[in-house]
Amino acid sequence: MNTNDDKTLTTREASVLLGVSLRTVQLWVEAGVLNAWKTQGGHRRISTESVEKVLAERDNTSNLKWNKRQNQSGTQHKDNVLNVLIAEDNEVYRDLLEFYFNNLDVPVNLTFVSDGFECLISLGKLLPDIIITDLNMPKISGFDLIRHLASCETYDNVEIIALTGLTQADVDEKGGLPERVKVFFKPFSFKQLEIIVDGLVKTK
Repeated sequence: MNTNDDKTLTTREASVLLGVSLRTVQLWVEAGVLNAWKTQGGHRRISTESVEKVLAERDNTSNLKWNKRQNQSGTQHKDNVLNVLIAEDNEVYRDLLEFYFNNLDVPVNLTFVSDGFECLISLGKLLPDIIITDLNMPKISGFDLIRHLASCETYDNVEIIALTGLTQADVDEKGGLPERVKVFFKPFSFKQLEIIVDGLVKTK
């Protein structure tokens, strides 16, 4: 791996170029969005090329986002559109998930809500292919939301993913989750999402 200074950035330099927080850069590294490694001294270095790639993809996404949403507004009920509902009140993870789904090669109808209550309201408007929910949220928690969804046959074919900063022991202490629910412990990798999304896309 080439670690020449002119081809690498520090975490802070990457955050300035990308216009995001240091924590966001760290999460993007852990999710595989940015290519990074640690020096012998323990300092993280980030590939300049991977930062430039994210900037290019984000600019392209920004330019196309309005047209994309306009087109999807009239086609979101068609079978080839992947409908994704995300219940997450953490802005960093919302941005991370938006980046991932906006860069898929399939049309995506992406809806964000901040808590379980808003999620239930959204479900009354459109049945998604995937529901991704944080477990710790105000009003209606992810635990209560998921248990409700699991008890309704309407959502039997909906892929449910739980995001959490808790440990498995913490989840178990709170009563656990239904077996069919995938649990991603933060920070998670995009590779975990790809397995599920690729399977859904093949059925579209």
